[in-house]
Amino acid sequence: MAIRNQRCSTVSTIDIWITSIARVPLLTAAIHHGTRSQKPTSTTFNMAPCNQRCSTVSAIDTQITSSGSSSIALASKITKKKRRMRLDRLITSANGKLHVDFSSRKPIGPIGPNAKKFFNEVGIVVTEHAPLNVGKWDDIPEEQIQLLINRVLSKFDVDISRQSYIKDWMLWRMKMRFNGFQHKNARREAQDAKIMELMSKFASSKF
Repeated sequence: MAIRNQRCSTVSTIDIWITSIARVPLLTAAIHHGTRSQKPTSTTFNMAPCNQRCSTVSAIDTQITSSGSSSIALASKITKKKRRMRLDRLITSANGKLHVDFSSRKPIGPIGPNAKKFFNEVGIVVTEHAPLNVGKWDDIPEEQIQLLINRVLSKFDVDISRQSYIKDWMLWRMKMRFNGFQHKNARREAQDAKIMELMSKFASSKF
């Protein structure tokens, strides 16, 4: 009986050892599978810094774009100022006003050596002196429109009393310039508002 019990004990020990060996690959596979399943978690965790960097780059690009627009606007103002100074020097050298001829046939408009200067001056006067508290050119009072015309005529020799089509052309040019100026301002204000909105979102903790 003692020998039989010893054999049974030996057999049981061998079975347990074999069973343990058989379970090793399963445990290894489970551990390996668990390690692989954790990789997406690590990748997901690292997405936040990536998104933050991308947001930072976008905000910087927005600021650069805003700065670039400001630089372009400043350069445009400097160019206009230089143009006005050249025009004033020409008027001074001419001892009075610059003479401008008009074509009486279509297309009606200024002609001659001072035609371009006259064309530009009409637009500049509207940009700098037209009222900004109105939405349309037709809403501007007649008195203020006449003041704009007088500003142009103070530098150019144009007889609008005898040739009514000259005044009609000036009014048309002023209206076109005013509408374009108002549209540009509205678009610029919308862009500035969008930039400020993006910068506010970037500065907030919820972005």
